[in-house]
Amino acid sequence: MPFNVSGRKPRLLALTLGLAGLIATPAHAAGNIANPYDCAPQPTLATSFATWNDYGQYTPVPNAGLEAGATGWTLSGGASVVPGNEPWKIGGAWHRNALQLPGGSSAVTAPLCIDETYPHFRLFARDTGSAKGALKIEVLYFDTKGKIVNTKPYDYKPASTSWQPTGLVGINVFTSKTTVVAAPVAFRFTPTTKDASFQIDDVYVDPRARG
Repeated sequence: MPFNVSGRKPRLLALTLGLAGLIATPAHAAGNIANPYDCAPQPTLATSFATWNDYGQYTPVPNAGLEAGATGWTLSGGASVVPGNEPWKIGGAWHRNALQLPGGSSAVTAPLCIDETYPHFRLFARDTGSAKGALKIEVLYFDTKGKIVNTKPYDYKPASTSWQPTGLVGINVFTSKTTVVAAPVAFRFTPTTKDASFQIDDVYVDPRARG
């Protein structure tokens, strides 16, 4: 699957990554983030979560609401695009789709180019399986050796079975040792048990550092 990012011009990047490379990355791998494709952030800003008293400016990942089907996403293990949108439709009143994640499945978003002023992201999720399960969320990025590695997972456990926005999930990929000013990242979602099942929708990133 091509790893596409937006730079100063839209480009299809030379490195092609297999599905196994995205799904089976090393857990908690350590490595300094790199920008092998010289991407530059190009956010489209809106106060998408103002309904929940979050007035930060957010930008969607490519195809954030799955309205173009699975275009740009990498799905495995039975993950699929299904009818049924988060009810607030922050991406548009015409939106109709969401992503179903049964136990044993995994999904990776299309990449988004960010810099260190992108500290968090949020999305909408709905628990459709066992209450004991959680949704594991990881940030994927390239290290300086060209490998795809992931951040320490964050387990999201919703308080109900209805649609709701998640809290702020930290991105945490830029450090004092980082030598690039921007880099592509993607987000991976995986139910933690075979009985767990989730629907997710509208993955948005906050490109403004908060004081």
